[in-house]
Amino acid sequence: MDGFAQVGADFLSTHKLSLGSSNFMDNARLAQLEKDVGPRIRSWDPGDNGRNVCESFARLQKEVKMPAGTKNIGTGVAYAGSLGTDDVGTRFLDALRMHGIQPLMQHVNGSSGRILAFVTPEGQRTFAVSLGVSEQYKMPAELPKAKYFFITSITGLTPGPISHVAWMMVEQMRRAGSK
Repeated sequence: MDGFAQVGADFLSTHKLSLGSSNFMDNARLAQLEKDVGPRIRSWDPGDNGRNVCESFARLQKEVKMPAGTKNIGTGVAYAGSLGTDDVGTRFLDALRMHGIQPLMQHVNGSSGRILAFVTPEGQRTFAVSLGVSEQYKMPAELPKAKYFFITSITGLTPGPISHVAWMMVEQMRRAGSK
């Protein structure tokens, strides 16, 4: 989930956040930042670049009008990841389903990933990131067939097991003919 809050540069400096960057942290530090910024958080919305791409494709699928007499084979859109056993995970899963995205989720005890985006009056965005249980994603026994396969840069470049699994999935999907 992505939260958004308007703050001044002084808030970022006080909390030792690098302006204009993704600042990775554990869940406890992010929770403290949420408390410190308080009511300035204007919304919490389902986020993640991968989910955003899936939502866009799912919306396109609904809007494409096939010529008369043409069979629409559908494209189908799925999203894979790990969710915690918290309200954030439940809301994220509900958002996937609402948009017609097939959830291929692994449920893990703990907190789901969250990003708090701090926006300065000049429009500069600074991110406080807790990946939560998403870092614990494990290679599924079987991947669905797909014409296209997409991973985000944060998934592929994050140190730890999630990056390794993502690149294994890329190779497996490539061998299966996915682009």
